[in-house]
Amino acid sequence: MTPRTKQALMLVVAFGLGGVAGAFGMRAVKLDQLNQLMTGPPPEARRRFMLEVLKQRLELTPTQVTQVTEVLERHDKARREAFERCRPEHEAVKAQSAQDIDELLTPAQRTLHQELRRELEARRKEGGPPR
Repeated sequence: MTPRTKQALMLVVAFGLGGVAGAFGMRAVKLDQLNQLMTGPPPEARRRFMLEVLKQRLELTPTQVTQVTEVLERHDKARREAFERCRPEHEAVKAQSAQDIDELLTPAQRTLHQELRRELEARRKEGGPPR
């Protein structure tokens, strides 16, 4: 291999590694941004997440961001009340789904599934996203 070919190969490898490192870095940044949006009490996290999606997808102006924030806050109570009315049915469906999955699992898997469900429920109550 000629010195010139070696140099070209090293340059290609360096740029390739830089691209890979950049991709991993971008993914880490995006995950951190999502985590920041989703932390905090669930209603606030939900509002922040929805507002961020609307800002990016609809290219909202600063005035529109303020107005949309007010709309989301104004309707939050009604949304929570509607969810509370549906909560018992939602919990029943969730419990039946978990039971149906448990029936498909081995005893060891069933134990792990139940631990996983407890862990996810604890994270939900803390206001964080599932991991």
